[in-house]
Amino acid sequence: MSKASKYLSFDALKGLKDIMVESDSYTTKKKYPNLSEEQQNDMDVVLYKSYLRKETIHISYCNNKGEIVEIDDCVLNIDMANHKLKLLANKPIYMAQIVLLREIEK
Repeated sequence: MSKASKYLSFDALKGLKDIMVESDSYTTKKKYPNLSEEQQNDMDVVLYKSYLRKETIHISYCNNKGEIVEIDDCVLNIDMANHKLKLLANKPIYMAQIVLLREIEK
């Protein structure tokens, strides 16, 4: 028996470790989406316009489970220090979670 074989990992059930990693929601959680600079600029315009006019906008964001959630709400405050949006009817959202902002057509 070689010295190196003493330190090899023992995998009695082949593939079990891979299945455990796949089923663990913490390790498989999707990261927040990366938006292009142009998309961010377009969303900034919609955000500030709706904030100044106190108009409702459509917000699509990634929740903590990695799912896309869509809501219509009014922005009450933009917290630049913590990078959060305070909304009228929903809980605050981090700006990094936002996938899409668009105006609601009247």
